[in-house]
Amino acid sequence: MDINFKKQVLNDFSISPEGFKDKNNIFVVNKADESFLFYNKAPFTAICTGGKVFMRSENPDLINKLKEKFKEYPGAWFAEAENIRVLDKILREFGIEIDNFFPLMTFSDRKALVKDYKFTRIEKEDIENYKGKTKMAFAFDEDDRLGLSFYDGKDLIALAGASVAGKYLWDIGLEKFSKELKYQGLGASVLRSLSLIIRQEYEDISPITATQFSHTKSINTSIRAGYEMNLCITGKQK
Repeated sequence: MDINFKKQVLNDFSISPEGFKDKNNIFVVNKADESFLFYNKAPFTAICTGGKVFMRSENPDLINKLKEKFKEYPGAWFAEAENIRVLDKILREFGIEIDNFFPLMTFSDRKALVKDYKFTRIEKEDIENYKGKTKMAFAFDEDDRLGLSFYDGKDLIALAGASVAGKYLWDIGLEKFSKELKYQGLGASVLRSLSLIIRQEYEDISPITATQFSHTKSINTSIRAGYEMNLCITGKQK
């Protein structure tokens, strides 16, 4: 597991490194603050990683009921459909409903399968120049930090941008503007290149990227770029 992703989990779920080693699933009552991963600021959050499930909420009664039901449930099998229906039923008893169920991709040290492209670095002060050109790469706010672009002549073909997502994590957005076969593998390449810059220049920060399970192309792009998949579930007030 990426060290900074682990540090973010420790931070957001209020546990110690020793507590992280507990073989059972983790259930925590705490209040989200600005240091939390964006997704973990929801009224209810669950992250499945490392063969375990981490759950948090501000509601102690909810957490106690979830703990009673799921404490020893095998984390690797937590997302079975019937189990998620049970989770949703319990959440609804406390005025919460599942509003997102998605793969949270974290960077790893395993070998990547990417082609070699030459990219242009985009510094923070230059990000505004891409406003109106992308919906995915940048948030166009103070959380944006840096990016990479790929041009073929004067044509903008791909953009990747990193934004602050938590105390230890930056979220990478990626957009590719051409489906031509000659650009096959470009998405994975720009994602990996920007990820490596972050890892090399910011010791306490690691990149993540998120998508939906139906967006299999995005998941496969992330895997080819050297990412691993975790599961994140968020709940909102009904």
